Amino acid sequence: MSIDGFHNNIEDQYPLVTLVSLNPPGSYYLNNDTSELVLNMNYNWDSPLITPQYNEGYFKFKDIKYSKNTVLIIEIYKLTFTNKL
Repeated sequence: MSIDGFHNNIEDQYPLVTLVSLNPPGSYYLNNDTSELVLNMNYNWDSPLITPQYNEGYFKFKDIKYSKNTVLIIEIYKLTFTNKL
């Protein structure tokens, strides 16, 4: 699977990142286990903010048993920058 980017980003002043996980098992939400979490943040800074693109490419979830109830969860967050050190 691959998240290549977004189209018509309403947050056109901020870059977006995504967290991708599966439920079940849902271990990120149940136990804060990040081992099954995929973070897309390798941002293509040459792409327009309204249509951001990522450079991560394909990824796959390993050792996950098939279930017809499995859901792919994609959380989208905007990045804000501060001058705090």
